[in-house]
Amino acid sequence: MSLRDLIWSDSPPGESEVMRPEGLLWDTDSVSVSSASGSVTKRVKWTAEESQNLVKGIKKYGVGMWALMKADKSLNLGSRTNVQLKDRWRNLVKNDPALNRI
Repeated sequence: MSLRDLIWSDSPPGESEVMRPEGLLWDTDSVSVSSASGSVTKRVKWTAEESQNLVKGIKKYGVGMWALMKADKSLNLGSRTNVQLKDRWRNLVKNDPALNRI
C-alpha cells in the first residue's frame, strides 16, 4: 500500500484524516491556533520521550517511513507532522553520528 493510498481526500479543506493500513481512521492533530488576526502555528518543543520514540520508530520501520511511525499509536508521535519527524531525525543524527548506523 502506497502513501497515496493512505491519504483520504474527502475531508473538508483544512481538515485531513489519514487511513491506516488496517482501515481505521484517525484525525491528525493540529498545532494551529486561531486568533483575531488569523491562524497562528504554535511551536512545541520536542520532549526526551518523543525523541526516544522516534528512534524506536526508526529501528522498527526504517528511515523515511514517517507516515507509518506517525500511525503507530504505541510510538505516540501523532501530534507531529512527517516533516517534523524527518527534521528531528536529521538533527539527532547531526548531533550523534552513531545514530546513523541504526
